[in-house]
Amino acid sequence: MGEFQVDVNGNDAPNIVGRDVFLIYITKKGRIYGYGARSNITDINQLTNRCKISSYAFCLDVIMNSGWKMPY
Repeated sequence: MGEFQVDVNGNDAPNIVGRDVFLIYITKKGRIYGYGARSNITDINQLTNRCKISSYAFCLDVIMNSGWKMPY
């Protein structure tokens, strides 16, 4: 398992955490998930609030649970 910070558009702007920079966890079997799943947080409202206010680490969970859309 590994933990990675990924900038999905490389050096191109805007390079904003939670928009194009994400914290990703990968299991030995290649499954990806965000910090919320690792923290056992499943409530979408709690994940979204944490993504917006306190930690971009939760933003990937929000996107994955929203059909790969950014509802924030």
